[in-house]
Amino acid sequence: ANMLYSEGKFEEAVSLLVTVIKESPWNPGPYHTLGLIYEELDKIDKALDFYILAAHLSQKDADLWLRLARMSRGAGSINCALYCYSKAIYADSKKKRTKSLRN
Repeated sequence: ANMLYSEGKFEEAVSLLVTVIKESPWNPGPYHTLGLIYEELDKIDKALDFYILAAHLSQKDADLWLRLARMSRGAGSINCALYCYSKAIYADSKKKRTKSLRN
């Protein structure tokens, strides 16, 4: 699926990723790749939906949560941005990535 994505064969990649998700629904990778595809297609709301699923399954990926917070803010979804910032702070146990958010 990643190869199809990199070749720009988005419809084929989406179809394969849906199959992968059915077989392994707790794997964050396919959701993240779907986010990449929909972001590439400029379907930001749909991309955010898949990225957030991936982030929930990854849980401790502060960088991803921060990226999603910025994307949400840019899309005008302030509540989602606040939620993502809070998840980033929680995921950043060493407080290195989110130190500025805590002040």
